[in-house]
Amino acid sequence: MVSSELEMRVAQNCHGYGPRYNLGLINSITFGSESCNSCVHYVKEKCTEGLFDEIREIIRLN
Repeated sequence: MVSSELEMRVAQNCHGYGPRYNLGLINSITFGSESCNSCVHYVKEKCTEGLFDEIREIIRLN
């Protein structure tokens, strides 16, 4: 299982990130926070674009 902190860091650095919900539907808890869980390309805890592992590795190296 991936930590929520790592999901947020990956999403913030992902060129393929696309918000799942428009701003009118986001509740006050998640408003403004990017995370893999709020990306349209993240389905069943997996990036359908194949970007998660690549970006995680870049973050790890920096």
